[in-house]
Amino acid sequence: MIKVLGKVLESIVSILGGEKRRKKDLRVISAADIRVGMKVRIPLNWFRHPFWKSTVYIRNQEDVERILALELPFLLEVVDRKDTQPGKDAGESERPEDDKEAMTAEDDVAGEVHETDRSLSASASSVPEKKAFSAKVHHLKVQQCQKAYHEKLVEIKKLIQGVLSFSEETVKEANRTIEVMVSSLLADPEAVVFLINAKKKADVIFHHALNTCMLALLLGRDAGLTGESLCHLGVGVLFHDIGKLRIPKSILYKEKPLTPAEKQFYRLHPDYGVEIASRVSGISPEATMIIRDHHELLDGTGYPRGLTEKEINTLVRITTIVNLYDNYCNPRNPERAFTPHAALAHMYRKLSQKLDRLLLERFIRLMGVFPPGTLVELNTGDVGVVIARAHWSPKHVSVMLYDPNVPSSKAPIVSIGESPEVKIIRSLRPADIPPEVYQYLSPSFRVSYMLDTWTK
Repeated sequence: MIKVLGKVLESIVSILGGEKRRKKDLRVISAADIRVGMKVRIPLNWFRHPFWKSTVYIRNQEDVERILALELPFLLEVVDRKDTQPGKDAGESERPEDDKEAMTAEDDVAGEVHETDRSLSASASSVPEKKAFSAKVHHLKVQQCQKAYHEKLVEIKKLIQGVLSFSEETVKEANRTIEVMVSSLLADPEAVVFLINAKKKADVIFHHALNTCMLALLLGRDAGLTGESLCHLGVGVLFHDIGKLRIPKSILYKEKPLTPAEKQFYRLHPDYGVEIASRVSGISPEATMIIRDHHELLDGTGYPRGLTEKEINTLVRITTIVNLYDNYCNPRNPERAFTPHAALAHMYRKLSQKLDRLLLERFIRLMGVFPPGTLVELNTGDVGVVIARAHWSPKHVSVMLYDPNVPSSKAPIVSIGESPEVKIIRSLRPADIPPEVYQYLSPSFRVSYMLDTWTK
């Protein structure tokens, strides 16, 4: 909380200094004092509130309620000196269509500046111009998440390899790593899920360990698990596939369907994982349980023990959901990959009897109807990819659009859910779009995620 308030104060100082140059005044007001007709500055990161810019013209009571729902201790009222007269309310002379700043996303608590890329031609996208803005801020955030992801990947690879060597010190380090991840996650209830560009095909097991660990902790927190339970969950998911490292690579990475004999061999990996975990102290019984049971299903059709609903622990149920999701999105044969949207739809329609339905519904709400990594078509005819998922609604997502006139690093981004005029009408498969469009929007070989809270 102190850290957040510090950032807010820094933002206020920065904003006050900048506003002098723009001949505007800022007045600190209570959130309870806001009303229709005001223009206010929200002292939060752009991704952390439901508006597409941080300076908001309050048009109706719905805008008031959305701001009040943020439970902010204060806001900043923006007053144009030239428009302010004695006895006249701030913002009274302004209309939404006259607000020049509607074209620019404002300063946030991190001091980032979100600018509309005015070099985009009017024909670049059929989305209204006020809804298209530069990808600069997103890519700055993604660069941070990308760096954090690869640092975590290197760290997790060392941890898994250390456990294979039966290193007790490695297990202690793994527990510390998960404790830090859990602590930061619990301290940041508004963590944003970002799509990560994971290009390397090597180290699939380590990518999978990181991805499922992040998703499991996110779902576990949402399900109300304690910090201690989250730590058991994180360590268990981190090492859940450690037994696969005893499976021959010819089976593990085979893109064609496995033969019955190969499938039987493959299904030994939970037992191999338990054997490894039992030979090194420091891995909790709860984490070992996850390693053993993460392929068990509620209807008794799972393996290796064919457990039924009453025998399967909540930590295992969470692991099973995120494990299946990541495997559907990132199978051995990339040509058989589900889109994130299709993976969730398949799990809900086909596997509801095999998975914990309440946890699955929680997971779908967390990831959104169109999770990051989903290719989508808008009602404007534009094609894009969901790049970030906000916490407050499954329908509030950021979409990077295909624009052949600019490189992907400068592609326009639109915020879906802010206005009814721009909507996602359907998800797309890679086969539905030309190869050059797919390469522009989705250059990575696998769907991977990172939480922005782990970049701080």
